[in-house]
Formats: sequence, structure tokens, C-alpha cells
Amino acid sequence: MKTAAAVLTFIGVVALAGGCTASQAQEATLTGNVDRVWEDGFQLNASNRSITVDAYNLCGDNTASAIAVDEEVTVTGEFEGREFDAFSIENSSGDTVCNSQNYDENG
Repeated sequence: MKTAAAVLTFIGVVALAGGCTASQAQEATLTGNVDRVWEDGFQLNASNRSITVDAYNLCGDNTASAIAVDEEVTVTGEFEGREFDAFSIENSSGDTVCNSQNYDENG
């Protein structure tokens, strides 16, 4: 009985994660408003769903200087664990907000 419960729990976790494993991760695009920003990421409200976006590979530790609270952005990336790893970020005008070539790791 414990084995069946463990299997059902595992299936439930996979279903909650969107059914993706690391080898099955698929690129997605999310649009929403920024609720909070910190040095290497931000909280995105997309369709009433709060998503933690990891922007380090694009903005380094300078995310807060490139993205503002209440700003509408479109993020392309993939879910990795509980975070959404950003591959690109655009503002509502379609301009690239930051990318790996325009941040200085030293601040």
C-alpha cells in the first residue's frame, strides 16, 4: 500500500510540474507584469500565476536596473524546477531588455 501511495504521489508531482522532466523541458513564452525584482531575477504575474524568473544568464546581477516593478514583459525560456530560466526578455515595445552580451558581472 505504501508503494502505491508513493507512486501516486510521484505521478501527482509530475502532473503539477507540467509533466516535464529535465530531458523533456520545452521552451515556453510568458507575458505578464513584474511584481518584484531582485539582483538576478524577478517575480512575474502571468495570467494570475506567480512565476519566479531566473534572469542571471541575461542580466547577471543587474536585473533590478533593467526591469521595473509593474513593467509588462515577455519572457521566453523553460521551467527548471520551480524557476523559469529566461532565454530572452522583451518589454511591451518589443525591445530586448537585457541579454548575456550587455551585462557586466562586476556590476
